Amino acid sequence: MLKLFCRRGHPRSESYRSSAGRLVCRTCAKATHVRWGRENGAASNASHNKYHRKQRKAALAFLGGACVRCGFSDSRALQIDHINGGGKQEQALAGGRIGLWNRVLAGDSSYQLLCANCNWIKRVENGEAKPRPITRYEPADKKETDTKLEEANSGGN
Repeated sequence: MLKLFCRRGHPRSESYRSSAGRLVCRTCAKATHVRWGRENGAASNASHNKYHRKQRKAALAFLGGACVRCGFSDSRALQIDHINGGGKQEQALAGGRIGLWNRVLAGDSSYQLLCANCNWIKRVENGEAKPRPITRYEPADKKETDTKLEEANSGGN
């Protein structure tokens, strides 16, 4: 007889078949994953960081390992650039950096490798970089600040 709920009472319709062939409730699986992450935080972080470094390194190598404009090859300053722009919107919609690295490795030809300087130069040339307004710090009580400055300049007398 097919059970309609998992052992914790969640609907069977929210289940999926695991790699081991068991029927697993998504809610319970997520709770188990979160609990494991809390209990094994350092191991979990190390595992994620190792995977991220491996994916980024593979994506950079796939794109040639050097800036296409100037030839700079230090991986710490290399950035994956969307040739036609629109990278920020795509990253928000399609899985962030991991999704980007996977698309590069899948052979998507709409990406190139640029160093940080060349990437910013390209953004300015194409009008993609929006200038930020210059804001000045104004203290809440300007008069009190001016008085303190005058005292400091006069030597406290």
